[in-house]
Amino acid sequence: DPGTGKTFSFNENGLFVDSEGNGPQKGFKNDNNFSDWLHSYVQQKLLEEGLLIKEVSNNVPIFHTPDAFNGAKKLLVLICGIGRIMAGLWSVGVCAYHGLNAGSVLPCIYEAKKRNMEVVILNPNYSKLSMLFHTETVFNELIIPSNVERVWIIAHSMGGSYTCSFISKNPQWCIEHLSAFAL
Repeated sequence: DPGTGKTFSFNENGLFVDSEGNGPQKGFKNDNNFSDWLHSYVQQKLLEEGLLIKEVSNNVPIFHTPDAFNGAKKLLVLICGIGRIMAGLWSVGVCAYHGLNAGSVLPCIYEAKKRNMEVVILNPNYSKLSMLFHTETVFNELIIPSNVERVWIIAHSMGGSYTCSFISKNPQWCIEHLSAFAL
């Protein structure tokens, strides 16, 4: 870290620590370079967990499990909030100061695997396209036509607004398929 001169890494518990086991302190440089590195790190973890990348709406990458769009019985949809957050994270700062289990979607992926759920991770902040448009495109072009049986949604911050908008525009589909959503 150029702000403190220390080297940090994630330990086996997903905490971001230096060689002495201490987390970031005052002076830690939580900037765009750190954010870019963190996104790459978490997205690599998603790939290691077997998720695939699919491009939608003007080459915006989303992550999904192999059978997410093949008539899944149970589908978990993860939608981040607004800001410098890309697919895989809830919050850059939370990852740095409280660990991957609090600031990333990785725990959701692990739990979904235990429950035999397929997963789709949206990426509404990737480009200058409307975040709502991105969410609606993924649902309307991929999730709805895939004949999914049941859907669960976890949405952080503004992702909740996109979810509510989608529900209000698709009430019948949601009544038939949406089991729960958490904002």
